[in-house]
Amino acid sequence: MLIDDLLQRNQAFVRGRRAQPLPPVEAVPLAIVACYDPRLDPLLRPALGLREGEGFLLRSAGAVVAPGSDLLRSLAVAVYLFEVRHVWIVGHSSCRMAQFPTDDFITAFRRRAVTRGAFGTQDLRRWAGAIPTPRDGVLASAAAILDAPFLPPDLAVATMLLDDTSGRLEVLTRPGEPLPGRVTEPATATPVEVPEPPEPPEPPEPPPAPSDSPGPPEPPAAPAAPQEPLHPAVSALQTAVEHLAQSGAVADLRQLQQALLTERHPLQKLLLLRRFLRRTSFESPEIKEAFDQLTRQVTATGHDLAAKTLSDLLGPLLGRNKP
Repeated sequence: MLIDDLLQRNQAFVRGRRAQPLPPVEAVPLAIVACYDPRLDPLLRPALGLREGEGFLLRSAGAVVAPGSDLLRSLAVAVYLFEVRHVWIVGHSSCRMAQFPTDDFITAFRRRAVTRGAFGTQDLRRWAGAIPTPRDGVLASAAAILDAPFLPPDLAVATMLLDDTSGRLEVLTRPGEPLPGRVTEPATATPVEVPEPPEPPEPPEPPPAPSDSPGPPEPPAAPAAPQEPLHPAVSALQTAVEHLAQSGAVADLRQLQQALLTERHPLQKLLLLRRFLRRTSFESPEIKEAFDQLTRQVTATGHDLAAKTLSDLLGPLLGRNKP
């Protein structure tokens, strides 16, 4: 469409239309991330049950939200200036980014006098943001949002797939649920292995009593058995939590504390803490190992997880002994 065509259409639009300002800015609690395929325009909002203007609609090729991307920054602006609290990432079944035609792409840009070198040395599928499958694409986008250090830990992120022939939605993950591949649930979960404390040494033989002594001296008391140590990785995590609890400079620490007090499921408590530590640069290989250990234990025992372990871990943040 040429500019002159555009201007003619615009003139037809404004002819006879009464000028009116946009309504006042108000809170918009929902943002939807979807593919920019124009074929979805008549389908997307009706399939989600949304009216025009109800929720932000952020669109990219394949509904991809890459770490550090402009779309991620746009989402952050919507969160803080329009009070977005819920994000739905919606992929669609026939997304072309999952069937990225590399040869066609090369032929097309060469036909337009652009060389391969203009795209750098990176694989073209990676450069374009191609996805293995629509399902993998939305899950990767959710991971990028959950890992963004500038987004709040209470942002509710859900992932969905739209069958673009029938319009039926499939919910992949609900807010707060672990993303597949990020929190493992092994078929045979094993508890955290803790080293057994050493056996106390045998007391030494008492020396012979003197002849004028009324009796043999009391033998020395056996040393008390040491307390069962924490797994080294869990100990490192506990140290990080204690340091965090003493840091009054962390702006959203109070929000984390409130979320931990509200949440009852132990796995969700761990996920909230893990996301917070990742955002505040506390995470290390040892802390990652600790979360993996505790997650396996939660998976194995469910709500009855090591209440004392969880209490000891979160106690410094909550200012009490039990979470």
